[in-house]
Amino acid sequence: MTLRDESGQRLIARAEIREVRVADPARRVRRGFIGMAIGAAAGAGIGAAICPHCPNEGQGYKFIGPGIAIGVAAGALSFLSGSYRTVYKVK
Repeated sequence: MTLRDESGQRLIARAEIREVRVADPARRVRRGFIGMAIGAAAGAGIGAAICPHCPNEGQGYKFIGPGIAIGVAAGALSFLSGSYRTVYKVK
């Protein structure tokens, strides 16, 4: 493998390499939005399950909105996941 940095070029033998990872910022964004969608769905489900008799009392599903908000906030933590992709790993 050839590695280029500020000091020049270095050659590294394959036997010395255990793992090669490359930055992939799109991975972090994709995982973040998927996490937010899952959180919103879970929050809506939990919000509806908290008070199943509320619609019959004329109040509608009043806990779905806050449940979605909490779920989206929890799912947004997925944006903190690693943005590196492994392209080579010794087994």
